[in-house]
Amino acid sequence: MNLLSNSKAIGLFFLIFIAFTGLFAANQVVVHSQASEAFMTQRALDDKKEFYTYHFYKGRFHGGNRADPSMNRMSFNDIVFDMANHLQKQNFYPVQENEKSDLLIVVHYGVTSIQQSTDKMLGYTSLEDKLGAAASSAQSAGGGEITGASINAASDLAFVGNADIAANEANELSARYQAQLVGMEKAYSESIGPREEFEYKFLLKDERYFVILMAYDFQKMQRGEAELLWSTRYSIRSVGQSFERAIKDMNLVAGNYFGKHLDDIVKKRVTDKSRVKLGKIELVDTEPEGEVK
Repeated sequence: MNLLSNSKAIGLFFLIFIAFTGLFAANQVVVHSQASEAFMTQRALDDKKEFYTYHFYKGRFHGGNRADPSMNRMSFNDIVFDMANHLQKQNFYPVQENEKSDLLIVVHYGVTSIQQSTDKMLGYTSLEDKLGAAASSAQSAGGGEITGASINAASDLAFVGNADIAANEANELSARYQAQLVGMEKAYSESIGPREEFEYKFLLKDERYFVILMAYDFQKMQRGEAELLWSTRYSIRSVGQSFERAIKDMNLVAGNYFGKHLDDIVKKRVTDKSRVKLGKIELVDTEPEGEVK
């Protein structure tokens, strides 16, 4: 087999790999869950901490850079109702707002914003397009004479170069921020291999619905101390599905890891067959302070 045939075979394999990856990743939920060592130790050793009570608190909403009617249709109560079912599976139970609880669970949610390149915003499709206007200005300035037009033309050329640098830096910073939102900052780690880096960045190239749960010690919070006990970040590709359906799929997968510590990111594809029907949410009554059964 000659070099050309080898190149074609490698190219075909790469295209098949990309297509397969895209198909597999289409409805893949990515979960990143962490818990403090103190929380894990207490839960493992203290029999009184078999279950925890909590209040929900609405955090930040990230609307992305495009209108998404399916997100606007859902209230915060709609979002946390399904979430509460899955928290209950891990022995986290809601209490009335006027009652004491163990945790304050702050819920951030939304959709990532894929940074639009400067080229697209300005309508450029090639390097020739980008340099065309500046080159025309330089040509019309005439000869080597230093005029206002030639200075402007030189500035145009410098702007194109500087804009490319600034846009690349901005896109990189934006991409890193989006990766942090969904718990995939590993994509920008030097410790992973090229194949794993490609896989994560492939997942990040499209907008993703995401949820971030941050569970704080409620008693300490009331004293002005913000101690984060555990957090779970999870996401799913937003293209081709509504937020109402996506949130159920995300909770279904991520609910297995609420309050737990994972050494690595979990990626799991959701199918209709994997759905389970959960029972009614149990609301726990807490005892008045000082009262012991």
